[in-house]
Amino acid sequence: MAQRRDEFSLHEMEEHRRRRAQGGAAPSERGDGSSPEAPARAWPPEDEAPPEALHRHPVPEGESLQLRRSLRVLRRHWLVVLLVFAGVPAIVFLLDRYLRDEVWVAKVRCVERDVPDARDLRLGPVPIALRAEQTEGVRRVLHSEDLDGCLRELADAYIRERQGLPAADKQFLTELRQVFGDPQRSPPPGYLEQRGMLTVQELHTGEMEITVRGGRPEVHKLVARLLVPAFNDVARAKRVARIEDARDRLRNEQKANGRALSEVRVQLAEVTRQIRAYEPDRDELAQVEDPLREARLRAANDLADLERRLALLKRDLGWEAAREQFHIQTMQDIDAVLVAGNHLREKWRELVALRAEMRTRYTDEHPRLREVEREIEGVRAELRREGNVTSLDEVPPLPTKREEKMLAEIRRLDRERELAAARVADLEERAAAAEPATVEDPLAGLPESEQEKLRALTERREALLVQLDRHREQERLIYHRLDDLRLLLAQVKEQRQFDRIGSVVSYLESPRIRLDVLLGAVLGLILGAAVAFLLEGMDTRLHTPFDVYYHLRLNYLGVIPHWEERETVTIAPENPDSHIATVYEHLRNNIRYARTGGPERCLLVASARQGEGKSTIAANLAISYALEGNNVVLIDADLRRPRGHKLVDILQGNRSLQHGLSDHLGGEARYQDVVYGTSVPGLNLIPAGAHVRNPAKLLGSAQMKSLLEQAQANFDNVIIDCPAVLPVVDASTLSGHVRGVLVVIAAEEVEVGAVRMALYRLRHVGSPVVGAVLNKVRERATSYYYYGYRSGEYYLPYGERTDRLTGTRTRT
Repeated sequence: MAQRRDEFSLHEMEEHRRRRAQGGAAPSERGDGSSPEAPARAWPPEDEAPPEALHRHPVPEGESLQLRRSLRVLRRHWLVVLLVFAGVPAIVFLLDRYLRDEVWVAKVRCVERDVPDARDLRLGPVPIALRAEQTEGVRRVLHSEDLDGCLRELADAYIRERQGLPAADKQFLTELRQVFGDPQRSPPPGYLEQRGMLTVQELHTGEMEITVRGGRPEVHKLVARLLVPAFNDVARAKRVARIEDARDRLRNEQKANGRALSEVRVQLAEVTRQIRAYEPDRDELAQVEDPLREARLRAANDLADLERRLALLKRDLGWEAAREQFHIQTMQDIDAVLVAGNHLREKWRELVALRAEMRTRYTDEHPRLREVEREIEGVRAELRREGNVTSLDEVPPLPTKREEKMLAEIRRLDRERELAAARVADLEERAAAAEPATVEDPLAGLPESEQEKLRALTERREALLVQLDRHREQERLIYHRLDDLRLLLAQVKEQRQFDRIGSVVSYLESPRIRLDVLLGAVLGLILGAAVAFLLEGMDTRLHTPFDVYYHLRLNYLGVIPHWEERETVTIAPENPDSHIATVYEHLRNNIRYARTGGPERCLLVASARQGEGKSTIAANLAISYALEGNNVVLIDADLRRPRGHKLVDILQGNRSLQHGLSDHLGGEARYQDVVYGTSVPGLNLIPAGAHVRNPAKLLGSAQMKSLLEQAQANFDNVIIDCPAVLPVVDASTLSGHVRGVLVVIAAEEVEVGAVRMALYRLRHVGSPVVGAVLNKVRERATSYYYYGYRSGEYYLPYGERTDRLTGTRTRT
């Protein structure tokens, strides 16, 4: 019972806590000061507080009350929350399943290698640039017009290769053919959509992740697998085209320089012929000096060209690392590294390839694999016996074909460089040994005009010789650049600029049904709660006792459940332990402790509107007080729609129902004539009486006040049933003569605004409102307020049960 008192007194406990915090008077420090004649005060009275027995547990305040109210709102609208919570994920599932298109993703990673064509070649003022930023990176190749052509060609080769296999999927190959079409013709309709959207993302330096996104998973996976080879083909083709374009420009420059060189030679020959007419010995001198000088210049240029080409090859190979790897100390050691032409090293390479193939099928302990290992060791021993080792007495490992090719080229250039150096040294010795013939001064004995003419021809000849040397140097540079481009073109055609990392990853990106349904469930829960609070905000009715406290700040004293049509609505005196009797016992006890001054001595039962059950509650309260042993009188003050005589059986034995309250207030009957006994012991009834024109005037008269004083003097409890507060003024007029007013609120029927207006009218005239009782409450809403009493068996002895309709007890 103590737990129920705590729940019934939340508002008063909060008010008591607030007054104590403000330094108000404690209950023990104030006087009673309340009597029927004392002036009524507005509710809640500042000098009253609930008993200390009601404060056994701390009262939740602030956020706790808000949380409790929120939980009650969700529980009240649980069906709406459940429907939204289940409906949103269901809608998301149906949209994902039947309306949204599937989006598949295929990803592949690749790395971009450094290419050896990142160098500058210059021809006079015209640069031929092959820089790294001009090479075809992934992003440039991705937007290249040639990419789809390479993709379609690779797909065509894949389809042709798969068609020859017996287990090939013919239907899949047919779909691929429909997607890619014939590479020699234009793409089929919808090719880009079925191929998928291509995007690239840089993960690390030089490492890229290429994504193919669309609705054809198998096609996208194949496209992702062919992208890296297609990138290599496109980048190789563009680099080859750039190199060939530079080569063509160099060849054109070479032709132009050759034509200029020919013109210079013709002019030089003419000038030399004219000078020979004056200097007959100059011919012999030119025959000795000019060929030797030209040969020395050409030999020096050839030697410089060979050294430059050799340096470039060593740089591309990584000469220092290669020397350490193949144990090379001198250039002659390269002959021991090369495979071509050496049958033992060729046999070694075949055995190594066979071992690599067998390791894919057998373990290292397999007899055949071990036999191949023994043959490899035998070949190595034979190579050592025949002296096929380097200067460091080591058998060099097998090079790759690219390394072998570059080492052979280095060895060849080194031999040519040695020959070119020997030729240059020989020409230098010949030039030092040659002694020019003594020639007399050709100007001696010539006239002044002839001397001037000879000087001009000599200067002209020197200028032509300088121009001839410049054109020869230009021709040499062009030749060197053409040779570089030839080597570079050969390397580029064998290179791969992009290498694939790992395998192709394919997965379904959208719709992600599980994740979407989970997010839909979360969204549904949020929307369900929002709809519940929206409905709660739109619903202005009172449903639970907590709503009474939260919206009205009114102390609720009891909860009257909603009775079914077959259940009796009044207390049966022969069954005082029934469920309905227990409910009104709680209400009776809470009214007694709700306010000092004994509000139950003269209690007015009122409601905001008609039909809220105040007459039934007033009658049952009177019966409950009578069953407790009190002498009770029930006054039916509803002179407009009287119901007291219908709810309480009046003893009709020796006396008939002739007069009532209106008759006594009108002076037509005495007090003793309007008090009737009933079938309930200790309960008396003052009926409404005859219909009158102005009930409010009678209820507010001095005769009504005198009647109440006389009833309080003769009876222990006076219960008054009055009309509704809002339609008429009767309740407001009558409430000034009573000790307490009990407000009846019909759950789920009356609105908050109506009850607030009724309370305003009562408090405006100073009515002592003791609290409210919530009537017609569904058990599902507040079952914990009267849990255990619905069956009617809580107080029965063991082995007995009570029928809910009739109230009769039977033994089991």
